[in-house]
Amino acid sequence: MHLNAIGSNAPNRQEIDHAALLESRVFVEDKEQALKESGDLIIPIQAGVYKADIIAVESADVVTGKLKGRTSDTNVTIFKSVGIALEDVVVSSAAMSSP
Repeated sequence: MHLNAIGSNAPNRQEIDHAALLESRVFVEDKEQALKESGDLIIPIQAGVYKADIIAVESADVVTGKLKGRTSDTNVTIFKSVGIALEDVVVSSAAMSSP
C-alpha cells in the first residue's frame, strides 16, 4: 500500500495518524524542509512517538535510482509532500513553453 500525503503543509497541521507513520517507510522531497514545515512529522516527533531518523529517503533518490522505494510487496510507504517552490517553477515553465 502507498499513501501520498499532500494536504497538510504547516507545522501545526496533521493529516497522518501516528500509527500509520510507525508502520510505514516515509519518503519526503527534502528532509530538512519537511522537518521544518510538516506537522505530520513535527507533531509526533515533539510527542516522542516518532524520530526524524526513521524517514527513509528523499524522493529524488528513488527517482534517480540511487535508492530503492519499496523493497517488498508488503511494504507500506508514505510520500509526505510539503512542496518545493523550485519544482513548481520548473513545471510551470515547462507547461508554458510546450506547444
